Amino acid sequence: MRIQILNDLHNEINRLLIAGGRFAAGDPRIAKLVPVLKKMGEKAPVIKRLAEAADELFSTAAPSMALADIGVLLNAILSTQGDIDADNLTEAEATTFYTEFPQTIMPYSVLGPVVAALSKTGSSRYEVVNKAFENGMLNDFRLYPYIAKGLEDKYIDLQMLIAEEIIPSLGPVMIPYLLKDLNINGGKADARRLALLDTFKYEKVFKLAEKAVTDGTADIQVEAIRILGRNPAYEKLLLALTKDKKMAVRVEAIKVLCRNSANEELLFALAKDKNASLRVEAAKILGGSPANEKLLLELAKDEKEEVREAAFLELLRMNSSDGMEVIEKTILSSQFKPAVKALAMYDNIEYNKKMFERIMLHYEEVFLQAKTRDELFAAKESLRELSNTHMYACYENDRNRVSPYITIYKDLSNLMKRAYLVKPTYLMKKT
Repeated sequence: MRIQILNDLHNEINRLLIAGGRFAAGDPRIAKLVPVLKKMGEKAPVIKRLAEAADELFSTAAPSMALADIGVLLNAILSTQGDIDADNLTEAEATTFYTEFPQTIMPYSVLGPVVAALSKTGSSRYEVVNKAFENGMLNDFRLYPYIAKGLEDKYIDLQMLIAEEIIPSLGPVMIPYLLKDLNINGGKADARRLALLDTFKYEKVFKLAEKAVTDGTADIQVEAIRILGRNPAYEKLLLALTKDKKMAVRVEAIKVLCRNSANEELLFALAKDKNASLRVEAAKILGGSPANEKLLLELAKDEKEEVREAAFLELLRMNSSDGMEVIEKTILSSQFKPAVKALAMYDNIEYNKKMFERIMLHYEEVFLQAKTRDELFAAKESLRELSNTHMYACYENDRNRVSPYITIYKDLSNLMKRAYLVKPTYLMKKT
């Protein structure tokens, strides 16, 4: 709301500007306002300066210049006092600027702690930013540059919050800020910027990705390959990258090409590659089609545990009868770890429970057949390791995955405690 005396002064100044500066000297209407302005100036320095400027009209030799000065100062003061007309607001809301940069009523004093959390180091920054996000305070264009820079934050949890939740929620309005900070020769933060530009369907993202593949660092190149993989026009470029010196680039190019087309030759080469990480990726890709069951069964015999684990998981997801049989035999053998880890990652809880029933029956039989203490102790330790392997694999992936199996873990623990009751040790040989 504007102060009435300022409105009155504004009207008088406009009148004199129209009439001419020579009429300003000794104007009686302004003379009546000066004492009131001086009184108000005792509490507000800017009003005091305005009163002095108005008083100069009666003593200056250049009233036109003094009139211009007071007009500029008065307009500056009035512009800070917000009269909002409903019709004007409706019209403003229809503009592109209003759509892209939503109106905010948050004073800077409220946003200050968020700016500090996004731009400085120290404890509790994640909590400040997360709370502001939950309260809807971050959709403010004054914060956009700080949010974009937050992708480089040293605290990984804050990085991920910004990359996975905050920026996606803000939408394409973040594109200019992502482009401004993007460095083709940068690291993981810049790879995230490129990925977000792709998420927002930035119109020049393919050209940007093409440049990144050629000139960027490994992190940037990997993300650029994922983007180019959606465009068939870049297949030749991706084929060339399958021979790149950087392993990460080579692996990503092969993954993208194999997923985009039924290239049996490339898939077979990938499954036989000397690099274990490539064979793991081969297993993941092969799992997409039942026709690849035979090749997956071969990978389930791989010398590397991580390759066998990936193959077992895809066989489970494929619901392959031959694969299920192999997995069950493996779990009940001494080389159970990769199969148990795959079982833990398999989302079918009922199948997991049935498999554990089979495991318990198997180990009860093993305990009964044990002839020495050492054999019984070894069987107990094997069952303990199997249970722990499953539990830790669930926990590492998502701690909530452990909950459905708590009862099973307790049953296995009780079975281990009962092992010596099944066959008392005093009846057994020491060795």
